Amino acid sequence: GTTLGNGRQITNLRELLHGLDAEVAIDRPVVTVNPGMEPYLAQFGLVASAAVVLGMHGGALWGASRWMRGDQAMLEVLPILGPGDTCMKAKMFGTQYKALVCSECRGRDKSGAVDVSAVVKEVVSILSRRRSDHHADKYDTRCSDIPAMTRGR
Repeated sequence: GTTLGNGRQITNLRELLHGLDAEVAIDRPVVTVNPGMEPYLAQFGLVASAAVVLGMHGGALWGASRWMRGDQAMLEVLPILGPGDTCMKAKMFGTQYKALVCSECRGRDKSGAVDVSAVVKEVVSILSRRRSDHHADKYDTRCSDIPAMTRGR
């Protein structure tokens, strides 16, 4: 996995990357995104090269969704009320979209540790789906299946 970033963070990112690297079923690039410090073309190149783009809810994923294709997937870590505009935008471009709740993501910037095994399991599930099973409908941007968060974190 490749990492970009500043701002809202997955605080156990190193552990997550080790978990993703150790999983033999993950045979395509996974990019974790928070591109604040990377040049624009580098951001585009990393996102375009990924089978799965993974990151915290926020502007970085929203921006990454602009560059994604129908043969890619986005996995958004939701530390706050969701779903946000990223889900609808990713689906509009035909990208597979999934979200996971980060119950440990707290504080002003909503940074926190993710459940590594849950993230790895979801990435494996995404990558194991045959592309023919995913029929993108850019007019169906409903995100009602995305877990809603509660306030007070």
